[in-house]
Amino acid sequence: MSAALVDAAPIDAASLWPELDRTCAYINAASRTPLPACVLAAGEAAVRRKAATPWDIGDTEAQKEEVRTLFGELLGGGVSSRDVAVLPSCSFAMSVAAHNLRGAMRARPAGRRRVLVLEDQNPSNVMQWQALCDDEGGELLALPRPADGDWASALVAQVDSGSVAVAALPPCHWCDGAVVDLAVVGAACSARGVPLVVDATQWLGAAAPLEPARIGACFVACSVHKWLLGPYGACLCYAEPSFWRALAGGAACSRLLLHAAALGFEVPPRHAPGIVGLRTGAGMPPAAELVRRLAALKPRPVLVSERLGVIRVSPHLYNTPDDLRCLLDGLREAVRPASRL
Repeated sequence: MSAALVDAAPIDAASLWPELDRTCAYINAASRTPLPACVLAAGEAAVRRKAATPWDIGDTEAQKEEVRTLFGELLGGGVSSRDVAVLPSCSFAMSVAAHNLRGAMRARPAGRRRVLVLEDQNPSNVMQWQALCDDEGGELLALPRPADGDWASALVAQVDSGSVAVAALPPCHWCDGAVVDLAVVGAACSARGVPLVVDATQWLGAAAPLEPARIGACFVACSVHKWLLGPYGACLCYAEPSFWRALAGGAACSRLLLHAAALGFEVPPRHAPGIVGLRTGAGMPPAAELVRRLAALKPRPVLVSERLGVIRVSPHLYNTPDDLRCLLDGLREAVRPASRL
């Protein structure tokens, strides 16, 4: 270890971590980190708010937006807060990634459905891929540690073989810190159309920004209880914009709200990402009748649900802009007083 590293004192550790038991030298941040005083104070204040005023625990949406923004800055490369989700754990985030990449696995011919991981990789980025392989006739390929220590070259060779469907990797090995050059691996993955998923828990907060677009990563997840100096039970996850933009619960629902309001429907001021409830306006037929009319449209019926007097619209990844146009055209026709479908 260099003398510069040992002698450097850029922060006042004693004041930032006043609660840390100094009777031992705790040098194990890769396992878990002690909470700085500011984090401890924020956590205590949050618990007290829940104890005192459970009906008013603060503007949690604004708080999460700030966290997402800061994580985007930490990742680098112009990541927006809209690209970041707050999730309960890294294993949960990797499960989300595996679910979203199921189609990519299925699109590969038999024998070319390998998920590439490192030998002895942390289980939080392994078990989900094993399950995906079991479900989709794939194979988990745990790459042995290369004798020369060059993980990137060994990984690129596997990607270039054409048998890899997904690469699920860390920027460094969690056991010894051996670096995996994801820029090199990501370039090979991009050239082969192989999605790259990254567990950056042992990197972010301790090393340089990853810049997901630069390395070609479609998902980057990071638990916060290690190098990010946070509590247990939280993970931040970047998703490449094409994933969440395709999710109709985003922009598509926003467009739907605008057009539905113009037609006279009552629209919610806030709604879940993928569910919009449209309440009928004055002079409109009941929601159940409008849903029936939509289902009777020719030549292309539109199928939505009526729940408790509300038209429930819930688009998802498989819906197209044309589906949305059909819905809006159908609503416009269905609310006409003389509508006969």
